[in-house]
Amino acid sequence: MAKWNVSYAAAYEAKFLAEQIKLLDARLTTHNKAIAQANAKAAAEARAKAQAEAKRAAQEQARKAAEAEAKRTAEEQARIARIAATVAAKQAHDAAMALWEAERWADADELEAEEARRQAEVQKARQPARATRTFPVSSSAVVAGPVFTIAGGSLAPNPVTASGITAALRVAVSAIIETVAATALPAVAGFAALVYPSELGNGERYALSVPLSEFVPANTDDLLAVAISKGKINLPVVLGSMTTDDEMAFVVAGADGTSVPSSVPIRLATLDPHSNVYKSYSPDGSSIWMTWTPIIKGTDASTTLPSSVPNILLYEGGSPWATTRWVEKDPELEDYDFGSGFVTVFPVESGIPPIYTVFNSPYEGATTKGEHSGRDFNPEQAGGPILGLDWSTATVTQEGLDAVKLHTGRLNQSDANDVMIERLEKILSGNLDITNTDRRYYTHEIRELERFRALGLADDFSPEPGSPYWNNAHTATLEDYKLQDRELLLYTPDALIKSVLQDERDYQKFLKEISQ
Repeated sequence: MAKWNVSYAAAYEAKFLAEQIKLLDARLTTHNKAIAQANAKAAAEARAKAQAEAKRAAQEQARKAAEAEAKRTAEEQARIARIAATVAAKQAHDAAMALWEAERWADADELEAEEARRQAEVQKARQPARATRTFPVSSSAVVAGPVFTIAGGSLAPNPVTASGITAALRVAVSAIIETVAATALPAVAGFAALVYPSELGNGERYALSVPLSEFVPANTDDLLAVAISKGKINLPVVLGSMTTDDEMAFVVAGADGTSVPSSVPIRLATLDPHSNVYKSYSPDGSSIWMTWTPIIKGTDASTTLPSSVPNILLYEGGSPWATTRWVEKDPELEDYDFGSGFVTVFPVESGIPPIYTVFNSPYEGATTKGEHSGRDFNPEQAGGPILGLDWSTATVTQEGLDAVKLHTGRLNQSDANDVMIERLEKILSGNLDITNTDRRYYTHEIRELERFRALGLADDFSPEPGSPYWNNAHTATLEDYKLQDRELLLYTPDALIKSVLQDERDYQKFLKEISQ
């Protein structure tokens, strides 16, 4: 019985355990199912979240792409608008510049015509004086300071410039006296310069008249006696000049009697009652007469003096100016002319003090004055006869441009030439319309090259500035094309401005060099 009970208990326990296992399996299945459902739900939620995030990211990316595209489109539209505005502005600028250029050249042509008329009137007015080689001087002006004259007219600076020239002259005289005393060597000092007026040219004679008292105390009584006997006076400092192609410098130099002559002729002025002027003449055999308008006094003046003063033709162009002080010690004296001066002494009743006058020298080797240019030159040494050529039909070619570059390259560098050559290059490439100035410059340089070659000068030959080689060929070329000696005919206003600026730079460099 006991064994049965044990067996029964074991069976019951086994059954119970089996039921428990079955129950646990059911619970495990249920739990696993719940876990699977939870995992499935979590996975679904994760997928949904991922899909939502992907959708959000795609939407954000699309938004950013749209914004970027909108920005790019706006920037492109703005760029196109800027380009359009720039093009419109350039077109407006080009139109304005074209109008300005047309008006400028119209004005230039009008000014050129007016200048030609004025020059014709000036030359007509000068004819009587030029025929008699008479240089008129205003005594009232020369008493106050230096006076510059030509045959038949005066180059009158404004009062400020005249005062500056007087001051520069006094400084130069003092500097020469000090330099010569300290070194016992020749010395030259500049005080004034003059660019030739375009209508006069390089061969014109110019006179500078200065009160003698600027150099030595003038004892009129003693000088009258010397003048009557046509004697001379020895001066410690004398006037002189240096001539280049387009400019003349007036200088003073220490006179030692050998390298620089100190002896200056004295001549007596006499009153011409018919013309109401005092007259004196140059003693150098050039048949040059000086006329001096009297100094008109008040009502208490002597009744023997002229009651009216003849008019003197004044030139507005080519005014002289004072130069910054420069002193050249032991200079090349052959570059200067000191031998054409004389002193004029006037009757006491004239009220005019003794006046010292000096002339420049004509252009070296010149034998003829050009009919059209007005320049002095030697046609026998100009590379052939004068030809009647026409510049107005010229067209720019590469061959011609190369010839211009070749010829101008032999000369000193010139900003003005650079401007004109750049214009010719633009004309050749079709980027600039040709003007008459371009045609004249182009044909002139080519013809001048032909004359150089006819003279047997190599293409790399470089003439000195203002040398007879250049002057003769240049002047003959002007005559070939029947042109006046006027820079505006060969160079545009822009080129001439460049030339002025270059001259100023060179001058300042020169002053710096001589001061060292």
